[in-house]
Amino acid sequence: MIALCPNPYRDMDLAKTGECRTILSEAGIETCVCPVFTDADWTPPEGFQVSRLPEVLDELTHIVVLGGDGTILSVVRELGGAEIPILGVNLGTKGFMTSLEPEELPLLTEMLDDSVSVTGRMMLDVALLRDDRTILQDCVLNDVVIHGYGECIQPTAWADGKTMFSFSGDGLIAATPTGSTGYSMSAGGPIVAPEARAIILTPI
Repeated sequence: MIALCPNPYRDMDLAKTGECRTILSEAGIETCVCPVFTDADWTPPEGFQVSRLPEVLDELTHIVVLGGDGTILSVVRELGGAEIPILGVNLGTKGFMTSLEPEELPLLTEMLDDSVSVTGRMMLDVALLRDDRTILQDCVLNDVVIHGYGECIQPTAWADGKTMFSFSGDGLIAATPTGSTGYSMSAGGPIVAPEARAIILTPI
């Protein structure tokens, strides 16, 4: 089964989601609809039955995300580490992480064929420790930003137990190659090939 994960504020009335569902249904592929960024007040358009993504993960072979890069990042957070291939359809502004434009939806069945190679993206395991206690733990696809609240901070970065650098500034961005085109780039960081295995540290 393939999950269709639209941002309903980008895909008004789930029109493109319905188009995807029809294309995949005609190819004999079962789908479910798992919207992103919805709250208790949101109701699906007539003809759409929706599910929560974490509840169907065990049944999925692929996920199609309809939205922008932020929608993909939100979907990745809901995967909980499950390795399910994601195909993005760009309904946002830039769509750095997406593979298809809306007019290319007829290519869906080709893109989701098992013979198509899947590109792996590295993620970061993040933990915030305070007084030897872990107060926040997460796994991110894009980046982590450390910053002060109106005052300079003095971050120090270590790698393999050795000090890399220290500086005084507004903050520090730790980004994956996928995240190199986000906040890191805005702060003057390099653009890195998404398949690379590297952590980009960009001072702010």
